[in-house]
Amino acid sequence: MVERKFLDIPMVSEYTLLSKSTIYKKVSSREIPFHKIGKKTIFVKDEIDNWILNDGQIIGDLPDIKII
Repeated sequence: MVERKFLDIPMVSEYTLLSKSTIYKKVSSREIPFHKIGKKTIFVKDEIDNWILNDGQIIGDLPDIKII
């Protein structure tokens, strides 16, 4: 099995056991680490792991990923 480095909303929902609507709300309120590529919302698995290990808190600044 290939481990994915980047996840989309359904994958994060499955990975964290949170509903998709909860993930959308957390993205909207910037409570979960995410990046935007155009209109697509992506998540870096390592950042999600750190977020979980820190009890749902974002620690430090997240790098900006901008692809035009």
